[in-house]
Amino acid sequence: MNSVRNKWDRIIASWNDLIKSVQELPPHVDLLIKKSQVIEPWLYGFRKSSMGWKKGALRNWRLALSNGKSIHIREYADHFKIHWDIADPRKNPLKHFVYDTRRLYNTIRLLLVFITSAAFIYHPEILQALISALERGAIIP
Repeated sequence: MNSVRNKWDRIIASWNDLIKSVQELPPHVDLLIKKSQVIEPWLYGFRKSSMGWKKGALRNWRLALSNGKSIHIREYADHFKIHWDIADPRKNPLKHFVYDTRRLYNTIRLLLVFITSAAFIYHPEILQALISALERGAIIP
């Protein structure tokens, strides 16, 4: 698991400092903070999000940044896990899908390769028709 213990172990932290610190980490690497150390995310401007894997969390929060990135918080009973995403899913869902959900994106790509391969293996006439169309110039690569 990618996580980093924070430097604020016994002090109250500000969301400004946390957001700045988390952006110094690579994307998707969690910064851990006790809930008792910060104000509620919604008081800072975070919005509840239905997007994001729960991973045992009570809820997800997101804050869109002006550069198109977003801060993603997973809220647990006694702590938050905070990381930044390359793209905010509300502003650019396709970019978020490709860069921030790599496991799901790669699974779907692999599934498409498998389905395409199976189609050509079990129905070779499809491949022959495609080759013929390319030779005739009906399909421009």
